Amino acid sequence: MQLCGLIGLADPPRDSVKQDIETCTEAGVRIVMITGDNGNTASAIAKKLVCLTATKLSPVMSLIK
Repeated sequence: MQLCGLIGLADPPRDSVKQDIETCTEAGVRIVMITGDNGNTASAIAKKLVCLTATKLSPVMSLIK
């Protein structure tokens, strides 16, 4: 067997998303992330945007399993 190629894809959030989340949170808007990505991908994005804590992640991950 021989590796013929490898492709990596990324669909990063827009540059303004982090500030938009902070603005909405300060205004009292409850932020919820709904995605079709797998749990690890969703967790990585949420952590990058600093909108996910371990206490919020735990119940979500139990639903994914």
